[in-house]
Order: sequence, then C-alpha cells, then structure tokens
Amino acid sequence: IVPVGSGAMLNAICKGFEELQTVSLLGDVSNMHMIAAQPHGCAPIVDAFKKNAKEVIPVENPDTVAKSLAIGDPGDGRYVLKRLQQYNGFAEECNNKEILDAILLLAKTEGIFTEPAGGVSVSVLQKMVEQGKIDKNDKVVCYVTGNGLKATESIMEILPKPTVYQPNINEISAVVQ
Repeated sequence: IVPVGSGAMLNAICKGFEELQTVSLLGDVSNMHMIAAQPHGCAPIVDAFKKNAKEVIPVENPDTVAKSLAIGDPGDGRYVLKRLQQYNGFAEECNNKEILDAILLLAKTEGIFTEPAGGVSVSVLQKMVEQGKIDKNDKVVCYVTGNGLKATESIMEILPKPTVYQPNINEISAVVQ
C-alpha cells in the first residue's frame, strides 16, 4: 500500500520489481497487488481508478491534512492507473480523521511517529480489511514514508497534552519514583 501524491513513488516501486525480476532476484509476482492510497480532498487517482478511467482529472483545490500528498494534478497519474491494472491493484482514499487516527495507532502500537502520508497508507489498510478486500492474515507492506516531525502542525491537535510540573524537587521526585 503506497501513499500517492504525484504517483512517482508507486511507479518507481513497480519498476524496481521489474528490474529485480530481470536479474532473477525476484520470482513470480502475479499474486501481488499494488494499492494506491490517497487522502480524501485530493484523490484524483482514486477517483479515476474507481471510474475505470484512462486519464486523471485534476483536483482544483486540494484539502487534506496530508500536505505532502496534496498534488491535485499528479504527473504520473496515468502511469499509476496502468500499474494498478498491471499488478491487480486497487485504489482507496481515507478522510482526515482516519489519517490522524492511523498516526496515533502507529505511535501507540509500533512506536513510529509518522507524517500524515504514512497515516494514509495505514488507514487505507484498515479500510480494505474492513471491506474484505484484504484478509487480516495476508502479508501486506504499508509504505510509511516520512517522519512526523515534518508535519507537526497537522497533528499537534491529536497528540496528548504533556503534564506540566512545577520546578519543585518534591513534585519532580514523586513523579520519577
């Protein structure tokens, strides 16, 4: 599951698989599925895929917490649609709440602090499991592509507020013990 903005990364990943096959370092991938994950508010590739279109219609004003994916006119969009067809793929979107919830899930369960693009891929995984498109026992690779420090303004509102302690040795000692 690849978070998609311009589409270049998904296209490059597929090219990498082909090159590995060419040099016999990768076997049959006919049972592999590529999945494009985009945020609602900027999901032109998902829209085109679901309409079975050959061309991507640009989004005029992208609106999402996943700013790194807010590319309304994805340069590699047409190629992503071809790759999804080639690799028995899917395309799915998720909303801002789902993205932020996935960021918290990764932080709590895996200790990974991701930027919103990583939340998009995890959120799409959850959605596709719920829809029955992915079995919960399947092996899945979710690309978590960036550090949460890149986009703190997007996620500050969901982070737990730190407890403030007075600069008092007794209070600090009580907390440490």
